[in-house]
Amino acid sequence: MLTTLFREIKPMFVLYAFLALGITLTLSAFYIEYGLGAKPCEMCWWQRYTHWAIWSVALAGVALQRVVSPKVVIALLGAIVLVSGGIGYFQGLGQLGLVELPTSCTGSGAPLAAAGNLLEALMTEPAPSMPSCAEVNFAVFGVSLAWWNAILMTVTASVLLAWTALKK
Repeated sequence: MLTTLFREIKPMFVLYAFLALGITLTLSAFYIEYGLGAKPCEMCWWQRYTHWAIWSVALAGVALQRVVSPKVVIALLGAIVLVSGGIGYFQGLGQLGLVELPTSCTGSGAPLAAAGNLLEALMTEPAPSMPSCAEVNFAVFGVSLAWWNAILMTVTASVLLAWTALKK
């Protein structure tokens, strides 16, 4: 039954699904940061960049479907998913102390602007720095966002691989 369903799914549906996924991840990240107050670390930003790339590439694939084959765009999206998941796994392993994270992830990286007027903020008070990538400063059901990203990207890559294999 699942094989029949997968065979019926058209490439354009896959592009729309990726578009929805990327937008949902982007909006969720902004809600967690601005609505719930969890500040992103350096690797959180790396994962956000891949989420932005997912919806941007999917949107371009939808808009340019007559120029670029949706299958080519889907292959590119698959690569972006693997990169995003890899970042999530790497950060998750760093949070567990199993791998050493880059020095830019120690929480002492470039400071963020603390006020609307950047020049005034830089001249009057020290701006807060990003949190360490090794610390879990936000979790859902006891699981860090890095691990959630890794899990979601693994599931996405697995479904995409199954769909691709069954389309032949």
